[in-house]
Amino acid sequence: VILDEEASYSRMAACYKKYLMQRDGLELKGVSQTPEFQLELIGSVAKTKSFLGFQYEGIQKLTTFDQAAEILKLYEEAGVDHIQLQFSGALKGGLDNYSVKKTKFLSELGGAKGYKKLAQTLTDMGGHLYLANALMSVPQDSGDFNRYTESAKTIDQSMAKVFSYNLVTLEKEKLSAIVSPGYLPSYMDAYLASAGKKGVENLAFVDVGSKVYADYNNNLVINRQTAKRNALTALEKAAGKTENLMLTSAYMDSVRYANSLVEMPLYSNQQALISRTVPFMEIVLSGIVPYSGEAYNEVDDQAYLRLKMVETGAVPYFSLF
Repeated sequence: VILDEEASYSRMAACYKKYLMQRDGLELKGVSQTPEFQLELIGSVAKTKSFLGFQYEGIQKLTTFDQAAEILKLYEEAGVDHIQLQFSGALKGGLDNYSVKKTKFLSELGGAKGYKKLAQTLTDMGGHLYLANALMSVPQDSGDFNRYTESAKTIDQSMAKVFSYNLVTLEKEKLSAIVSPGYLPSYMDAYLASAGKKGVENLAFVDVGSKVYADYNNNLVINRQTAKRNALTALEKAAGKTENLMLTSAYMDSVRYANSLVEMPLYSNQQALISRTVPFMEIVLSGIVPYSGEAYNEVDDQAYLRLKMVETGAVPYFSLF
């Protein structure tokens, strides 16, 4: 009996951990004596540029593949190995997902050859290189996505969409269409085929396995539970076609497909109804899959995050360029 007189959150977490291991076939690997180091490097971002007075959407490169290798060398000299490197903004559109059906590495960063060379560098160091991308939303001007037939619909049958916001003015800037959860598995197939042709062995998803969108299309309504099952189907496809998967802010049902987790919550958001927090999720994940919290260099209180890492067993995670 779980809830007896000696019940505690740690015993409940241990029970849930056992349940997940039995249900999903997870293995208890234990805590490594040489913990991983998780790192995100941002290759490029989209930037509005002009030529002869005409504006166009261009690319601002931030980290080339050769520069990434130089950064890794500095870590190696400092005694840091087993790096799990998530490389973002390596494809057309920078951090925006312009086309997953035609994986094309930016020549400004070093192209496909530069990416393969960097992947080999990581392998020699005992780590892995993950190509990061978002699959659940696509910029409106993407040429390889039909937003009329392949996007999710709202209740009034308009296109479901998400926006990025200007951090200064808080105004909406870029519009992206939400991919219909019914189309997501097929969309994943196209991405896996395209990435496979480029020799990509490890993938990182910033939204699949964490975000859940419904589709209220009158022709076929897909609720959130069905949408979640479709996302898990897409992840199962990815796990079967790649060596390793990295997920961002993953929900528990998607953990079975992950080899590495980033940006997992190590503490509560301090809402008014929450008076205390316990590391329930961390106890469940400990020894099963390595995980990290927020990027250490992006938080306001680094001392607090450092103590939380010690308390929860989270591995270090940085986001740089």
